[in-house]
Amino acid sequence: MLNGGFEILCLFGRGIEQVRIGPELVWRPTRYIEQPTPEGLHSGLRHRLAAPGDNSSRIAGSNAIIIAGCQLLKEMGRSPELRLVIFTAGRPSYLEAHSPRGLTEGEIMLQRFRRCLRDADFEYLILADNRNTRDEMRETCRAAVSRGLARVRAVTVAVHVPRAQEFARQACREFPGVSFDIEAAEDVLCGRYSTRPRCLEEIRSVRDSPCYARTAESERRGLAALRSGSYKFG
Repeated sequence: MLNGGFEILCLFGRGIEQVRIGPELVWRPTRYIEQPTPEGLHSGLRHRLAAPGDNSSRIAGSNAIIIAGCQLLKEMGRSPELRLVIFTAGRPSYLEAHSPRGLTEGEIMLQRFRRCLRDADFEYLILADNRNTRDEMRETCRAAVSRGLARVRAVTVAVHVPRAQEFARQACREFPGVSFDIEAAEDVLCGRYSTRPRCLEEIRSVRDSPCYARTAESERRGLAALRSGSYKFG
């Protein structure tokens, strides 16, 4: 776990999905594992049979990121330096098919965050217009500079950390007064559940799964393309 205080907590969006509760479909942050579309994108629908060992599931993890963010704040006494919580979760293209009214991932993540961390009195910001990690990093830096803040603690899933770090490095060249620490949600959750061996085993076992390897390879290709200048922004 990273040390030191921070002024901004940045929680990455890794999708939202519709879940059937009784007769209704409601939106929830993605579980750790999701069943994507054939193109490897968020589907917007929860598939309850998605599993680490199947031949198509990917790491998603918006809900894990929220729980990890709340845990960080609890461990640090809700961080007296904290001024802003950012949800870098806008309106990616998959939501167009499911929610024409303009729903963002961040709205659903914020609802979940407030349920997990009651009585939290922070400024919240949803980066509603971003569509990719580059946008997320730039707009987080812009929000920091506009408020006179500099230190950002970001949380995402472990498989996404290297690419997020590269985007952060590029964004900080444009906004040199801002610094990022990026932490894996899984590391925080291992601390949270340190006395619950079954939870720890579930978290750790996924790292050896086809699901994790598949997502890691996709992230590796994206990072290589980003560094070579051939990255395609959606």
